[in-house]
Amino acid sequence: MANKQLDAITRVVHPEAAELVLRSAMDFATSLILQAKVLAHARRDNVVLTRHVEDARYVLSSQEEQRSWSRQVLILIGSAVFGASFSAFVREVLASQPNMPWIVVFVAAGFVGMLLVSWRLRR
Repeated sequence: MANKQLDAITRVVHPEAAELVLRSAMDFATSLILQAKVLAHARRDNVVLTRHVEDARYVLSSQEEQRSWSRQVLILIGSAVFGASFSAFVREVLASQPNMPWIVVFVAAGFVGMLLVSWRLRR
């Protein structure tokens, strides 16, 4: 077990990967400092304190969770719209007298569902 951990630690980091890590760390640090300053200003404090930084970290992490939650909801809604429209489309096409306006509506709803899912999966 210790050898596996040592092997992992001794791996060489590609220069582009190291640059990405540094850039990501700087982006997070910038967001954290800015959020801490906003909190200090909102609380009318003259100095950014440790509690401001801790609260800022919580705010940033909860924002990420909120984005993740809304992403999942939109994927769920898009999947439901696509599934329902696909089922209704097949049922309408196989009917003895297909109704063209409804087929167009179901196709359009299917495209909207697919767009919702693909848009949220891409981000």
